Amino acid sequence: MSLDLSEEIYKITKNYPKNERFGVISQMQRSATSVGANLVEGAGRNTSKEFNYFLGISMGSLSELDYFVELSVRLKYLEKSKANKILYEINSLRKMIISLKKKLKT
Repeated sequence: MSLDLSEEIYKITKNYPKNERFGVISQMQRSATSVGANLVEGAGRNTSKEFNYFLGISMGSLSELDYFVELSVRLKYLEKSKANKILYEINSLRKMIISLKKKLKT
């Protein structure tokens, strides 16, 4: 699911203005790929505490991506309907991570 989100972000940012290459585009791509990368890295760690730490980083990256999706709509780089689809994916991932974090506490 996080890989799908990253792929989607790369696809949509291809249509963003070129002057955003080192701004919004870079930030969106980095935050999107950070979600999955940190999930995988955390899962490969030896303890639940370490895994939980990387889940937290993934949550932060989702929040950052959420912000840039909303900003993209305001800047008219992204249609609201497309943004809503991405925000739905972000929220679905967020719920999954919250559930994982709760399971690690028990």
